[in-house]
Amino acid sequence: MAEELRLKYNQTFLEEFVKAIQSHYSDFVSESFYQAVLQDDWDDLALMDRFKRMADATYHTLDLPYADVVDLLIKLNSTCQGFDYLFLNDIIWKYGLEDLDHSFRGMAVLTTGSSSEFAIRYFLNHNFDASFAFLKELSLSDNEHHRRLASEGTRLRLPWGQAVPDLKIHRSEIFELLERLKADPSLYVRKSVANNLNDLTRFYPDEVIDHLKTWKNQDPKTDWIIKTALRTLIKTGYPPALAFMGYTQDFEIKQAQLALDSLEVHDGDTSQISYAVRIHSPVPSKFRLSLAFGFQKANGQIGEKIFYLKDTDFVNDVTISGQKDYRWKDLSTRRHYSGKHYIRLLLNHIEIKKVDFSLNKDH
Repeated sequence: MAEELRLKYNQTFLEEFVKAIQSHYSDFVSESFYQAVLQDDWDDLALMDRFKRMADATYHTLDLPYADVVDLLIKLNSTCQGFDYLFLNDIIWKYGLEDLDHSFRGMAVLTTGSSSEFAIRYFLNHNFDASFAFLKELSLSDNEHHRRLASEGTRLRLPWGQAVPDLKIHRSEIFELLERLKADPSLYVRKSVANNLNDLTRFYPDEVIDHLKTWKNQDPKTDWIIKTALRTLIKTGYPPALAFMGYTQDFEIKQAQLALDSLEVHDGDTSQISYAVRIHSPVPSKFRLSLAFGFQKANGQIGEKIFYLKDTDFVNDVTISGQKDYRWKDLSTRRHYSGKHYIRLLLNHIEIKKVDFSLNKDH
């Protein structure tokens, strides 16, 4: 996907961008900008490197005091919006780390048109206290983009974002910030809060669960955040998370079936996987049914991938059945290798049935 995105930044895009700048600043020299951007290595640059190149070229071609550059970026925000213009924030962090007032003002505006989530990471590393205070202030804003930046900017594992080691040290402050957003009216913000918490569960699962216990059953919007935040712990079967979300182990398997249409699979085949389970539970219970694929890896070891099937609440007896198709075709995110494989049927992450089979890619 990054490959497709970087190809957007072609001559046509650059020309449209130059027109946008010149509509606010007629002295912008287009040829100097093109020359600075389209150097010999341009075609080889990855997406983020293209962002930095365009940011540098814009800043140096403008040749204005930093405060004036920020004023121009704010004007551009009305028309230069969306992912395509994330690189405008690169100007902020590359040239404004020592001018917090203008930089914070610029990011507060630019994040409403695209996002300042990557830029704020550099400020957190440069001056954590001032930058975190800025995000706390944004968490109280009436603008959903500001509130989302407060959450997204403080994620421990922001995709494509610079690591900020101090966030782990100050995670109690992150919890306090997210407390303000736990029932946010904007789904855009709530998704970010859930992702922030999900990041935290990868390092501090028990701390997150203990904190979420104070949130549970207060508001449907908050309960959605809790469920989404714990998705990784639930998927991997972390017992305290399963218990917190009501997935019981107090059940009896009356019947369990798991079958593949063929135990000899070849490259390009589509496996039909059928499953059925009849469960008895003496108390109101919550159940999650999943399939765990044991894939042969290049090094000869087995790696598991879990596929969610169904979530249900019930009392006494219930039967769950269905079918899943899986095509044995290599993807950019998963390659298949010949050898022994397996599929496990999991109920609340407890194995109730397993089938072994083989994949032959030489067919």
